[in-house]
Amino acid sequence: MRIDPEQDPVEVLREFFEEHADDYLETDQVTTPRRSQRADVELLLRLDEMFPGDDNAVDAAEHDGVSLSFSLEELAIRATEEQIVDLMRLGLTINEYDSLGMNV
Repeated sequence: MRIDPEQDPVEVLREFFEEHADDYLETDQVTTPRRSQRADVELLLRLDEMFPGDDNAVDAAEHDGVSLSFSLEELAIRATEEQIVDLMRLGLTINEYDSLGMNV
C-alpha cells in the first residue's frame, strides 16, 4: 500500500477498507494459495506469517467478534494492497475499537 509521509497510515487503511467493502468474506475470490479451507484459520496463519511473534493473536473476544493483536499501522505500512484485500476476503475487519478484528 502506498502511503505518503504526511498521511496517517491508519486513516489510509480505513479508507481502503471502505473502498473495498464488497470484498469482505468473498472467500472464493482469494487470489493467493491457501493452506486452509477455513477462512478464519487461513486469516490467522497469514497474519502470523506477516507479523511473527510470540504474543496471542486474539486480544479480546465478544459474543460476535474478536479483536486481534496485530497493528493497524503496521498492516498499512507493510502489506500490499493485494494482501489486504485477500485478508478482507478471509474476514479481516477494523472493529469499533479501532483495531483489527474478525467476526465469529
